[in-house]
Amino acid sequence: MGAICQRLLSAPSLDRLGTLRLTASSEWILAGLVLGFVGISASSRVSYAAPVIFSIVIIVFACEAGNLSRILKMAPFRFLGTISYSIYMVHMFVLTMTPNMLRAAEPAICLPLTTTIHMTNATIVALGAAPWQGSVAYVVAFVVGILVANVAYRLVELPARRWSRRIALRIDAGDASRIA
Repeated sequence: MGAICQRLLSAPSLDRLGTLRLTASSEWILAGLVLGFVGISASSRVSYAAPVIFSIVIIVFACEAGNLSRILKMAPFRFLGTISYSIYMVHMFVLTMTPNMLRAAEPAICLPLTTTIHMTNATIVALGAAPWQGSVAYVVAFVVGILVANVAYRLVELPARRWSRRIALRIDAGDASRIA
């Protein structure tokens, strides 16, 4: 689907002006539809339509004609885009470790930071002793996730990218014997 999107966007016969008019008025609508789609498709066969739906979204946002595109070009969103792969790599670790870290901190500060909920088939550790505390904990986990991802980006992703580019340059130069 990505190759099809690229071909459509680079086609000389594409009526860019018509696409741009459509894009400017549809970015917000599409963003809302995507949120709705993600909400209903997680556990249904509707999820099979995701490649087509997200391809349409990519084509519309690639034209960068609407207000939402201008917002997404702002520095905070560019930063999140830069570290997005690192976010992807560390987010589950941060989310998994958050309840464990909160439970470990409870004796030290003498306050309940988690609630254990016993259900028929599972035991769940909820963040916070009250719902608002859980919301705060998730915001803190989000910020911690961004910080950890930034560190992973700088210490792992950037050096790995530089290393792989050096290898690619050596291959291009015909010096495959020096690849290590």
